[in-house]
Amino acid sequence: MKIANIILLLSVIFSLNIFSQDSNIAERLGYKKDSKLLIIHADDLGVAHSENSASLYALENSPVNSASIMVPCPWFPEIASYARKNKDMDFGLHLTLNSEWENYKWGPVSARESVKSLVNHKGYFFSSVDSLIASAKVDQIEIELRSQIKKALSEGINVTHLDTHMGSAASTPEIAAVYIRLGNEFKVPVLLDKRVFSE
Repeated sequence: MKIANIILLLSVIFSLNIFSQDSNIAERLGYKKDSKLLIIHADDLGVAHSENSASLYALENSPVNSASIMVPCPWFPEIASYARKNKDMDFGLHLTLNSEWENYKWGPVSARESVKSLVNHKGYFFSSVDSLIASAKVDQIEIELRSQIKKALSEGINVTHLDTHMGSAASTPEIAAVYIRLGNEFKVPVLLDKRVFSE
């Protein structure tokens, strides 16, 4: 990653005051400052009934204590119904810009005409992140990600965090800046990992 891109991304992060917290996350959750917290996270909820069932079983009967939902996927209504009735569960959004399975596909939540650069000739999301990056316009990515968040909220989901399916929402500095900005706009934390800052 070029130094200019790193500077751009860091300026967005600092301008959002992400690092200006008076207390650490453990304290904000009611634990001592030096507590070690473990989050065991399930993702891809909404992709299939079996994924929903297995993840909900794990959330209710095992140490799994967090999960994230793919809004554009076919089984989103099932998991949205559960999340609406279980607002104390830690459900985030697995922001989705790819549809990687060969014969099982999904597309955008937004009107396709408004996000044409995000879909292939059949109207589905691209299979790979590289294909997305080669085609996508950043303003259309922002339209789609905002639509996914708004749809989840309109379904009554208590969105606790944002993360990214296949890393696509943090795949370039410009896209990551949109992702971070949306987290700030909707007042939820976003998952960032070393891929954002690696070359």
